[in-house]
Amino acid sequence: MSHSLFALASARALLDVELAAIAPQLSGLYGQQGLFVRPHANAPKVVSAPMLGRLIRLHVDGPRHLAGDAACAVESLPFADDGFRLVLVQHAAEVVRDPLALQDEIARVLAPEGTAIVVGFARWTPWRGWLAAQQSRGEAALHLQSAGEWRRALARHGVDTYAVKRVGPAWPRADMPLDRLDLHAGGWQRSLDPLRASFVLLARKRRRAATPLRRRTARDVALAPRFAAGGAHRACA
Repeated sequence: MSHSLFALASARALLDVELAAIAPQLSGLYGQQGLFVRPHANAPKVVSAPMLGRLIRLHVDGPRHLAGDAACAVESLPFADDGFRLVLVQHAAEVVRDPLALQDEIARVLAPEGTAIVVGFARWTPWRGWLAAQQSRGEAALHLQSAGEWRRALARHGVDTYAVKRVGPAWPRADMPLDRLDLHAGGWQRSLDPLRASFVLLARKRRRAATPLRRRTARDVALAPRFAAGGAHRACA
């Protein structure tokens, strides 16, 4: 299956590194619930978001389906619009048949002022050769999308990117040191970014503008039924 890549030791180690890197961002998010979409059933699922009431976990269960706390098609998440303060997507869009449909759904279920965190493989790193080798063995059939493509896809739905960072080592290995995502890192740390395995994109959904109400005129008041005022008065009593 296309997502069996993430059952390999090096890929699983990278998933752990990525989750450790974004831990500081997750610790400051609050709300009733969040959504975490993983690439594989056996991918790491331990995410610390102590200020979220509940974290719903889904994983890719085939090119067109997700499973976990709910079972659904990629293009039809069974959640209401604007329902999640956090949506975390870790490599899931890379292993489904229609990544654009999943991107649309991610934006739909994200609440206004909610945070989307997207983790994906960077396109031009030393990992590219390793991924190509796994693909030739039938372990991977990835639809890689750059951080810029994610930025544009989310922006169409009012979700604005405010930071993109690179995390992970330059080469696959099973014993990777855990990172911490520092949005203000500079110097030699930034010089290593082009070699790092993954990008982390952080975005926030715009607050919807309130629909302006038409100002009532003297004519509106004159034509209003007399019982309306009395009913309003009784409801307030």
